Amino acid sequence: MCRTCNVLRVSLYGSYATRFLRSNAQNCLAGPECNATAWASGVLNRLQAAALRKLNRTSILLGSLFLLLVALAASALLSFAALERAQVELLSEEYTLAGRETAAEIEYGLRFGRPLAQFIGLEDILEDLRGMPGVTAVGVADRQGAPLGDWASDLEPDQVAVVGTAARDLLTDLPSIDEGAHAGAPVADHTHRYFLTPLRDRDDDPVGVLVVAVLLSELSMARAQGVTEAVTSMLVVSVVAAGLLAVSAGRLRSAMFPKRNGKAASRWRWIIVPLVVLLSAQTAYAVFVLQIMRTDLAAATETGAARIVNRVGDDLDQLLSLGLGFDRMSGLDALLAEAISLNSAVEHLSIHDPSGAVQMRVLREFDEAAGWLTGWMPVPQSGLITRELSGRDGSPAGQLVAQIDSTPIAAGLADHVITMLTVAATSAFVMIELFILLQIVLSRAVARDGTGPTETVETSLPEQESDASLSESEAHAETRTLHLVARPVMFAFILSWALPLSFLPLKMRSLGDQLWGLPQELVFALPISAEMGAALVMAVLAGRMADRVGWSRPFMVGLALSALGGVGAALAPDSASFILARVVTGLGYGLAWMGLQAFVVQTCGAEQRGQALANLLAGILAGFIVGTAIGGIAAEQFGRDTVLWATGLTVLAPLGIALITLRPYLGVAAPRAAASDGRAIPAAVPSGWGPLLRSPVYMGMMILSVVPFSVAQVGLLYFAVPLHLDRIGAAASDAGRIMMVYGVVVIVLGPMLSQLIDRSRFKAPIVVAGGLVGGLGLMLLVADLGLAGIFLAAVFLSLSSTLIEPARAAAILRLPAVRATGHASALGLQRAADKLGQMVGPVAIAIMLPALDMMDRVAVLGLGFAVASLLLAAVVLWRYRKNKASADV
Repeated sequence: MCRTCNVLRVSLYGSYATRFLRSNAQNCLAGPECNATAWASGVLNRLQAAALRKLNRTSILLGSLFLLLVALAASALLSFAALERAQVELLSEEYTLAGRETAAEIEYGLRFGRPLAQFIGLEDILEDLRGMPGVTAVGVADRQGAPLGDWASDLEPDQVAVVGTAARDLLTDLPSIDEGAHAGAPVADHTHRYFLTPLRDRDDDPVGVLVVAVLLSELSMARAQGVTEAVTSMLVVSVVAAGLLAVSAGRLRSAMFPKRNGKAASRWRWIIVPLVVLLSAQTAYAVFVLQIMRTDLAAATETGAARIVNRVGDDLDQLLSLGLGFDRMSGLDALLAEAISLNSAVEHLSIHDPSGAVQMRVLREFDEAAGWLTGWMPVPQSGLITRELSGRDGSPAGQLVAQIDSTPIAAGLADHVITMLTVAATSAFVMIELFILLQIVLSRAVARDGTGPTETVETSLPEQESDASLSESEAHAETRTLHLVARPVMFAFILSWALPLSFLPLKMRSLGDQLWGLPQELVFALPISAEMGAALVMAVLAGRMADRVGWSRPFMVGLALSALGGVGAALAPDSASFILARVVTGLGYGLAWMGLQAFVVQTCGAEQRGQALANLLAGILAGFIVGTAIGGIAAEQFGRDTVLWATGLTVLAPLGIALITLRPYLGVAAPRAAASDGRAIPAAVPSGWGPLLRSPVYMGMMILSVVPFSVAQVGLLYFAVPLHLDRIGAAASDAGRIMMVYGVVVIVLGPMLSQLIDRSRFKAPIVVAGGLVGGLGLMLLVADLGLAGIFLAAVFLSLSSTLIEPARAAAILRLPAVRATGHASALGLQRAADKLGQMVGPVAIAIMLPALDMMDRVAVLGLGFAVASLLLAAVVLWRYRKNKASADV
């Protein structure tokens, strides 16, 4: 080796450089010309390539860890939000109970004919409430929400307006509230939380509202004390889980490509460890939170029982001081029954004489049976609270004994268990979709690394991609993940769109129910129907647009319109503006949805198209599940306007994911086919929709299957469920859970049933069977099974979807009319029929049979769905008899 090479070897000292120079030493000895500069360039190039590979592997590790931590953070955040909301409700219960007791005292005077505006002694009754922590104002308002007296002078004018509106709404909805002094849902502004309790006269007519204003800072301080321990526990669990996820992230790359034979490991093989880690962390969160809730619920129940005992004991002491015995106290049982009805913390009240004999015992009447989950909750044993009673001279007169009821504790824990299960399921779906995104990113990163599979394969990449832009391994990676690349984008988009679905009619009601003289329920239905109508128009146009200019343009425009509509809905000052904002959202929804669907149809080959459409549907359902669940919880925690803001801003998420997963395809135009003379012509045949409109089977599927199913689906889930649950006093998160159950059933049963459907020669009978299942399931709502009946109807409707969707898609794609028109156009027209049904659903329920209950109207729609399915069977059978060759559906 020449001197120059030796110098070069020393200056580039290292194992790799030394091996390189040693392996090329013979080149140097072969002749007098030593091209040291070329050797140095080769060494530097190889060192640079090695450094880039190491940097790429580091980026893979960091990216994997980042996505895993995002899933962990989502789980912890949802758990914390659920705990925080439970703590606020628990703290609020003390003020609600105090308001009920005070309202009962006021109503006692109203029964004797005292007018509320001239109620003598009202200030003395309200004095106890004013002494509670954080209370800044206490008073009564009339039926119109106007304050009676000067108690509202401590509030700002906008706060008085908030109280007045809430009071009017409460008295308007009073027929749906149980009789008695029951409080309405608290309302809040930026500084106070207001607890309202209706007041009734002796004819049980509402005459006003008792108002208690509490500083939010007082509730926040007490809440902070309650969640400190839980936050500490969550941080410890999160640190441990993050460490385990870091180890998992380091193994993801090797797990994905255990061999260089082109076959990646099963998705569940490399997702199982992080999945177990995240679910274990979620379980640990739940255990800590449930332990805290158990302690707090027990303490709150005991405090409530002690409050009742002290209040009733004071009344009995006054009577006993007058020399009255228990046997001479007329109406004593009614007094005890009224006291016990105000608080669910007491199972029964009993009066004992000085000898310990029971003189009277009153049991609380339970409004409804406890749920099955309540019996499984670990609750403390029921205790007793005893109050000594004194006679005229302070001598012992007996005891007042309260048996604490553990059922409210168990019910509270059961509700929180359901919430935590919802959070766990939501977190799992988020994590799975993030892992799919991670799989796509890792496949491309490994391909760039040069260590992935490199054998020659036939790709389905766009023609516009030059061979120089992608290496062989990168092309293989693109082909292997092509059926997945649109799923994360669709998941993120549907998640952002679905956030407000659980409360859209309720938001419309809060903006006012008077619009153009229309009936109230029809006004509530307009935002959903207008949005779906706009999506209908865009679905028709987007399918044709995608056939001509490609998928990316309608998709990008759709994202922009969706963001504009979401922000506009959050800022809407009135009903008309809110409807307009939802129309804009519908335009964007239709464009973006059809754009992504057109991407799958245009980009994926025939061998991957079915798998890609299945993944797209899975992304839609997962986004629907997560969006509705998070939206319901967030609406209760942060308010509806915040969720609407989030709907507009989170559209950036699908845009960012699209720039990652769909970047190679963003500039791809519509596919072109070659004519017989070599000219390029559009792939879609320019025959319009004529063949589709003239196809009896296709139009029968649209009119008798797509439209009825969409009417039932949106009518039940998006419109009837939120309004009905609000009327019976259920939480907004319950509406999200019902929608979540719908999606979970489709995801769980869909793959299994689709395999059976694929093996079947005839698809139309399966479509008919699915319609009958859905229709009969909705008809079960006539039985009035309560919340369980609504869940059951959602399950039947989701089962109907798993039968109908794959069978109908397979049947339609077989039709000659669809092949003649183009798949994108046929799918666009089908999506238009879908949106037509979704537009009609809420309006149909709002205007049909006003005398019927909301769920009974949905049952009528179920009957119509079943009848339409039978008519579809008749159409298909007629077509089959007329022309068997073209009716093989």
